[in-house]
Amino acid sequence: MPKKIIKTIRIVPHAVYVTLLVFSVAINILAFGGEPHLMRIEFDPVVDVVRTIVNFVPDISLWLYNIRAITAIVLLLVVACYLVKLFYRERALIFKHFSFVKQIADYDEKLSTIYRLKVVEIGLPDKMTNINEALMYQDSEIHDALQKTYNYYFYYGIAHTPFIFRAGYVFGDECNVRLLHKKRENSSCFTELKKSDSENLRLDINETSPEEQSNELLVIISTTFEVLDSELDCLEPKSKHQLKFELQSKSFDNLSSYNQLERYRNDIFYAMRNLCKKYEINTIHLVASTSVTFSFFLGQGLSATHDPVVIVYHYDKQNENHKYPWGIKIMNEAEFSLVIT
Repeated sequence: MPKKIIKTIRIVPHAVYVTLLVFSVAINILAFGGEPHLMRIEFDPVVDVVRTIVNFVPDISLWLYNIRAITAIVLLLVVACYLVKLFYRERALIFKHFSFVKQIADYDEKLSTIYRLKVVEIGLPDKMTNINEALMYQDSEIHDALQKTYNYYFYYGIAHTPFIFRAGYVFGDECNVRLLHKKRENSSCFTELKKSDSENLRLDINETSPEEQSNELLVIISTTFEVLDSELDCLEPKSKHQLKFELQSKSFDNLSSYNQLERYRNDIFYAMRNLCKKYEINTIHLVASTSVTFSFFLGQGLSATHDPVVIVYHYDKQNENHKYPWGIKIMNEAEFSLVIT
């Protein structure tokens, strides 16, 4: 059955199907001469409809008898559509991604009423002692899962920023992944982003260049917290071109819709790629204080064809003197991706 027809069937309210079902049963009772047996029917709505029709059109049974095959087909179609409404679920695959702790919040239970779900857990806490092996495991889990055909894909989790970027890159921009986010306040589960949001937060873009020629670019993205200049020393920022993207209103939940992600990613990539072309950049060093959904979405947009080497760094707030101790070359083979600062 075509997807558009199924979608149309499923958006029709239950009350409409119940009404159509009662009316169709009543019409077929009349069409097949069942009016004398009404007393045996214990479902009052059907009996009431039959009697109402007969009261208004006393001879309707004779007319319906001649088209009883059509009335039967209509009844079967109504029943079939209602069964689709009640029981049909499109197949969906949910990727649960976590690397800090083993237990994170679950996804919205409403998804189970809409889709036949299968969950793929990409659990990395026990593997983070060897980052290359953890990345190889993550890549393998995603590739294996994507070999099977599903109608929809969902992604959610709490993981190290480089691993989130890498997951997005492996999925790619052609894979339509739907993203789940857990709000920090008054939310016990991950729910899907809204399609659009009227709130248009200002994204400030600032560029600085080093005194000497450089083919390296440091990209700094701040939407959740401010990225402090004093914490970037391990990346030698003074020797690199710098491109800073900063939302004036920062929070955990300020990026709540797909159109926001699309708009800000377009702004970031446009400025970043123009600068790469202008200065013949061969390596991008990227640090980000942003949401999981935006990190994943940015990773999806990276291209081995159009972008230079991209290294995304992990922020370690416990490390007093070395806030960005390691990173991952997002587009390299997993075993050659780790960068230690």
